Amino acid sequence: MTEEILLQAVTRTETGTRPCRRMRRSGQLPAVCYRESGESQSLALQERAVQRMLRSHASENMVLQLSIDESGPIQAFLKDVQHEPLGEGLVHVDLQEISANQKLRVAIPVHLTGEPAGAVEGGVLEHLHGQIEVECLPADIVDMFEVDVSALNIGDSLSIADVPMDKSKYDLLDDPEIAIAHVSAPRTEEEEMAEEEEALEGEEGEAGEEGAEGEAGEGEEPSEG
Repeated sequence: MTEEILLQAVTRTETGTRPCRRMRRSGQLPAVCYRESGESQSLALQERAVQRMLRSHASENMVLQLSIDESGPIQAFLKDVQHEPLGEGLVHVDLQEISANQKLRVAIPVHLTGEPAGAVEGGVLEHLHGQIEVECLPADIVDMFEVDVSALNIGDSLSIADVPMDKSKYDLLDDPEIAIAHVSAPRTEEEEMAEEEEALEGEEGEAGEEGAEGEAGEGEEPSEG
């Protein structure tokens, strides 16, 4: 289970783009908590506290103790974190109030461990599917599922069905036949040369088409308006 953390929040009355920008400039982070009653509550968090919380965990699948306006804490799940497109800042956080006996739908990351046996022969490990969607109780949420790939030879694959998980705790929502890892054969020099030639031919073809379009447009008079 992911370690629970106490997070302090205050109710905010202002919503919209401009107030949220002012909040972020002052070190606060806009957030929304979806309550069990079905209502949504606009909150403000301390961004530094949220950043510290995220850095201390391998994934964002976290169960929290959330105290709103210094009241007794409620149990909440970190539903979504919006990051700035550039930089390390945060934009917004979604929280969901939960109960201990309520199953949650979560996407748990897959972490590959070990070195494939096929790597000795030049094989390349491909990580094809990065997370698995399951339903489980809050107490059973983990940072990641670990999968040992050391037995894989060239041409071998592992699917979601091969991921070790307790079926009594986790209801699998993804197709168990989806491949998560594969060891491919190293490319030969002939294959690499063929790919380079195809890329060059594609570039030459695009250049020829652009030239033809330019010549066709030279004789046209510009239209009015």
